[in-house]
Amino acid sequence: MCFDGDINDTEFCKRAVEKTVSEFGGIDILINNAGTQFPTESILELEEEKVRKTFNSNIIGMILLTKAVFPYLKQGSSIINTTSAVAYLGHEELVDYSATKGAIVSFTRSLALQAKPKGIRVNAVAPGPVATPLTEKTFGEEEDDYSKPPLERNASTDEIAACFLFLATDAASQMTGQVLHPNGGSIVNG
Repeated sequence: MCFDGDINDTEFCKRAVEKTVSEFGGIDILINNAGTQFPTESILELEEEKVRKTFNSNIIGMILLTKAVFPYLKQGSSIINTTSAVAYLGHEELVDYSATKGAIVSFTRSLALQAKPKGIRVNAVAPGPVATPLTEKTFGEEEDDYSKPPLERNASTDEIAACFLFLATDAASQMTGQVLHPNGGSIVNG
């Protein structure tokens, strides 16, 4: 089942959730993985419209969709948010994007506390550089030294998916408010 819409639209979120519950009888897992980025060399070059679009896409929409799904989750359900290593390391060309990814870490930890009485686990995955259409479009095939993790290559999406799968299963039953870091060996202290 696919939905075409904007997660910054509360009504769209409600409709998508209601259709999903109607079709499948409930929701057990929510994976939040929407995002955008607009590199700039200087904060002076940041355009307000692009900053707002980055925050709307990366964190505001995540909160709105999670709010719409939350009443349908039950004991054993799982919310998994996508953040980034840049939430911990920063990135000189992605100042606003990095800020949204830090907000996702805080959102994850705070919602985990709120969801604990319901038995809902809330965690996140913070990948390092990953070969995706977004990163290829943003940075092209030539990436600077920052993008090279200790393993000297960007991860594939399949390598990152294993973290999401783990967090969605009962194997992660003792994990909530945590962030997994599949980043090729970068130390992030988080």
